[in-house]
Amino acid sequence: MKFFPSFLIIFLVSCNNLNPRDPNPGAVKLHERLKDGTKICVIGDSGKASKGQLLVAEALKKEDCNQIRHTGDIIYPNGLDNIDDPEFTKRFLNYYKDIMDDGVPFFMSQGNHDYRKDPSVWLDLAIKYEMIKAPSLYYADIYDDICFLAIDTNSKFKTQNKWIKETLKDYNDQCKLKIAYGHHPRYSSGKHGDARFFVKTFLKYSVVGKFDAYIAGHEHNQEDYGIKGGTHHLISGGAGEYRYMKEESPLWAEAKLGYLVLTVKYVQGVPTLPFEFIRIEDNTGERVSVHTGELKTLSSPGK
Repeated sequence: MKFFPSFLIIFLVSCNNLNPRDPNPGAVKLHERLKDGTKICVIGDSGKASKGQLLVAEALKKEDCNQIRHTGDIIYPNGLDNIDDPEFTKRFLNYYKDIMDDGVPFFMSQGNHDYRKDPSVWLDLAIKYEMIKAPSLYYADIYDDICFLAIDTNSKFKTQNKWIKETLKDYNDQCKLKIAYGHHPRYSSGKHGDARFFVKTFLKYSVVGKFDAYIAGHEHNQEDYGIKGGTHHLISGGAGEYRYMKEESPLWAEAKLGYLVLTVKYVQGVPTLPFEFIRIEDNTGERVSVHTGELKTLSSPGK
């Protein structure tokens, strides 16, 4: 059994000082098996109320996503005060209402900008709007043998570490493909670079090597960093604007508007997620497929 060194526990506990309201921490939702061909779109860093956000939103309307997962920084620059905050309409609803009206759910995770005010507002919005899914600030969706865990890379790292271990243990026989997603990446070639100490420590002990893939945002670009530490690392953070790459990616990256598409596929009963990065041209709104790959089982059973 592995334990945190005592000095790391002290640092991680210090990260738990942020204490947003969360009446149902670590909610686990059980769903039917995802059908072959189910399309899951992943966006991040969207809430700019910008031309870029509009172009990406218009492309998403045509993408025929079955669900959309958000890697955080939903509302720039400072998140939401309450459920009636006009920034919700200005920076989210104006762009995605038509998609939600078509029955496409948005599964939310929170970014550092969302934490500048009250990230718990999204729990209330999920009650008001059926297609907003946020049962907790971190939660799991179990689709028979494909398991998604939305993590919170802003606070409560020690608590989440325990929850992740327990959830993976409880559903070990079901979770043949384990995907985590949250805001801050562990590895990045973008402006921010690799995760800093607190987040890096949390991801090192809780995510890397425990999940087959980890999908993040934070960087306003797109990246397939490749497999490192037994986990495939992807970034989808170009749903509102894009910015420069700090260094060359070890596999693939670009600073452009866009999003990530995962498509469920079963091969002899074994689940995989072929993926495709989509660029949205900032002058024309044209959709361009720019990079593809596949997420498959990498982690050892029981991890």
